Parts: sequence; structure tokens; C-alpha cells
Amino acid sequence: MVDDIIDIAKIEAGQLKIRKESFDLDEMLQKLHISVQAGYEKLKDAKVSFHLNTPKDSKITPIISDELRIKQV
Repeated sequence: MVDDIIDIAKIEAGQLKIRKESFDLDEMLQKLHISVQAGYEKLKDAKVSFHLNTPKDSKITPIISDELRIKQV
């Protein structure tokens, strides 16, 4: 959370640097799905669900972006 506050200050000051790197979006989404599902399992009365639907026969092409910033969203 402290890092997010620092990032907001950098955005406001025009000093936030976006890293352009290639990464596997499919892998990132799978990890996110596992993390969110684990969080729901801790809540016995969760009335929210999170589904990830990706093509089974093909992987998403790696993308070039700032993986950390996408994860923050």
C-alpha cells in the first residue's frame, strides 16, 4: 500500500516511469485467478465469484507493457 501511495505521488509529479517489457499475460491472469480464488475460499459466505475464461487450445501472445502496473489495476 505504501508503494501505491508513492506511485500516486510520482504520477502527480510526472515522474512515474513505465517499464516496457515482454511478459506472458495468460500466466499473469492464471496467477491472479489462483490468488483471488484462494481469498474467496477463506470467506465461508462469499457471494462473489471470479471466473477466468481463456481459450483452451491457444495461449495468449506475450504482450509488451508494464506488468507491475497492470497487476496494480
